[in-house]
Amino acid sequence: MLQDIDRFLRQGGAVGFAGRMVDGASQLKGVGYTDLEGLTTFVLQHGPDRLKKAVVLTLLQRYSDHKQMYTALGQDLLEAGLLPQAEVVYKTMTQTFPENARGYSKLAEVYRKLGKRQQFEWASQTADGLSKKN
Repeated sequence: MLQDIDRFLRQGGAVGFAGRMVDGASQLKGVGYTDLEGLTTFVLQHGPDRLKKAVVLTLLQRYSDHKQMYTALGQDLLEAGLLPQAEVVYKTMTQTFPENARGYSKLAEVYRKLGKRQQFEWASQTADGLSKKN
């Protein structure tokens, strides 16, 4: 029985539906990223790569001015093991909010996990500098 449910989820039944819900709900007025976080986490953990990418792009386009969206989405991606996507989210966060130390700190974490030593050092130093300034 559990295998049947897992196969259904992986074949796109519930995952595809959740992805469509994220896309549709994000277009409604008053719906924020935190309202969609559970669905997003589900898609990121169980969906095929193309759906994961589509959901990430949708959220980045619709909620680009919300710091909490970047932090939560980046964390969801980290937990799902999607390091390149987390890197894109945190890079975009640091470009959108260049004075936000948390964005650089999270980007440093991604770089460390990816083994990008020079980028890790740069992001860590930037985060430290911004933390001291604020």
